[in-house]
Amino acid sequence: MKRRSHVIIGIVLILVISGFITYAAGLGPFTAKNTADPTESIRSFIGDPDAIVVFDKTNTNILGESYETYLVGRDHFTIDPATGFVSGALFLSVPMTGKNNLSLEHAEKYARECAVRNYHNFNSRNMQLMESKLLDHGDSGVEYSFTWNEQDKGISIGNLVHVSVNTDGRVISYHARDKPSAKVEPARVGKEQAIETATRYVIDTTKITNITGNKTSAQLTVMSDDNNRVVWNVDLELLFVKNTRGNWEDHRGGRVSVDAMTGEVVKYYPCQ
Repeated sequence: MKRRSHVIIGIVLILVISGFITYAAGLGPFTAKNTADPTESIRSFIGDPDAIVVFDKTNTNILGESYETYLVGRDHFTIDPATGFVSGALFLSVPMTGKNNLSLEHAEKYARECAVRNYHNFNSRNMQLMESKLLDHGDSGVEYSFTWNEQDKGISIGNLVHVSVNTDGRVISYHARDKPSAKVEPARVGKEQAIETATRYVIDTTKITNITGNKTSAQLTVMSDDNNRVVWNVDLELLFVKNTRGNWEDHRGGRVSVDAMTGEVVKYYPCQ
């Protein structure tokens, strides 16, 4: 179980980003009519037409949307109720560390093959690779993690697909969000202006001084919980000397959402 703790944490983060945090569970399957059969969708996803698929439970997320989970042995699958297709998979039967040692580039090929095979019209949509990294979990093993976001006018519009694979290129987890998206307007506020605004906001909020360095990144995206407002999500870490006598260094920062049209700060999530 320890071996999978880091994977599950990563999955929770992906669900948070896409707005799907589970908080309640129901009793029985509810998949809407005129959708694909969940059992056949799962069998198709894993390439086993005879797989024994068992209904697990119905969940409800914070948006009030329901979805179903199923089991095939130890492996978990989530079904999108709007389509009946697999929107999430966690393969506990797949060891995190295999016999090989892939390069990140080679691992991406396996992850992309999974995305192309399972994410609707992946190749014909503007899916941009936003995350590509090797996660070292120490004694638990390593995994290669990749996330593609769908973009319009350089803005991530909320749809994404995440795939992680082990050192043999076998899929460990798959999670996707594919919803109708509203049209977006190009950002009026530039990246550098957004970073400057976010940095100034954190400094003013935390009252820190003696700043010695900073790390920043920014991404254009929509806030699905705020009428698809286009924002710059600025992630930053400010290093500062906490005690000039002892030269103790500390940090402040987090994520600041800056409205891409007006330049105002919409939300601030301080780092812990």
